Amino acid sequence: MNDVVEGPVPQLGKQFQEQAALELSRFEEELRRMDEELASLQRKRNEVAQTVAHLQGLQAKFDLGPKDPDPPPSGTGAPSGTSERATSADLVVAYLAERGEAAHYRHIYTELAGRGLVVGGKDPANTLLARFFNDPRLKRVGRGTYALKG
Repeated sequence: MNDVVEGPVPQLGKQFQEQAALELSRFEEELRRMDEELASLQRKRNEVAQTVAHLQGLQAKFDLGPKDPDPPPSGTGAPSGTSERATSADLVVAYLAERGEAAHYRHIYTELAGRGLVVGGKDPANTLLARFFNDPRLKRVGRGTYALKG
């Protein structure tokens, strides 16, 4: 039993569809524009965050205070190598002690970079890992995850 309605009702449905299509088109265009703005803002935010981290690192480098006149003997704490490596490893050990649990090296890098540590290289997190992964105070507890020994 299909009743065919003639007159203004089918016309009203067609007008509604046309209006809905116009509204949909308008909102899709607005959404596309907002996505472009968001992407632009995210790029700008990343640039500013990198600059802030770099400046914090420079500030920390110049505000280090007195240096430790007696570095630990080789093999008793800091890994052999440059004092920069020992400093990076010491910061990692201090962070893990503060945290109280294991952490992935990328998380460690993010935390230390947020505190002003500047690490160069194509992938700074990997560079930091190379500076501490052989430290005798640390142990690998999972893929890319490190904890304090003991």
